[in-house]
Amino acid sequence: MGLELLYRATTVEGTPLGAAGRGVAGGLVGALVLSVISRVLPSLRARRMMIPLGRQDDSPAPTLAQALTLAQSPGPEGLAEQFAFKVAAGIFGQDIGPHVRLVGRVVHLAYGSAWGMLYGLLQATYRRPPAAFGATYGLVVWLVGPAFLVPAMRLMGRPSEEPPARSAALIAGHLAYGVALATAFEALHVQRQTR
Repeated sequence: MGLELLYRATTVEGTPLGAAGRGVAGGLVGALVLSVISRVLPSLRARRMMIPLGRQDDSPAPTLAQALTLAQSPGPEGLAEQFAFKVAAGIFGQDIGPHVRLVGRVVHLAYGSAWGMLYGLLQATYRRPPAAFGATYGLVVWLVGPAFLVPAMRLMGRPSEEPPARSAALIAGHLAYGVALATAFEALHVQRQTR
């Protein structure tokens, strides 16, 4: 059975590496769609976190305990900014305050692309209807990220602790992420076949 799946993945759907690459590209598109949605839907905006940007004195970077007490931040890049800041300050003792916005965007796009790579490998191996699988996959990404990991890292509350409109907007945003990912993956797949 495993050899049959590998054969199908490499002959019918292209190589696994190609599927992963198309998934990364699709994940990037999905992450950008989620970023746009977070700017359009006001319920995704939360309080802006207070990151000390470029301290003027020689004080050390915040400790992990101090970094974990920062207020929550808005949208997916804001959460990624806070994640990056907490990891840099708490684990590595580094102050990325002056660069936190850029780092947050990079983290957000890399996270979306990594999920896209997994989607590409799964879709190339187990072919499912793209729209339904994309939406389901987006829901899984929401369950793992905003519903579980993000609250566990104290970047925002659990879905039951957040305003219902914000939770609904996050779910809708991740459904849109999954559909955009699936659409981009399929478009790249079709484009590859027509060459």
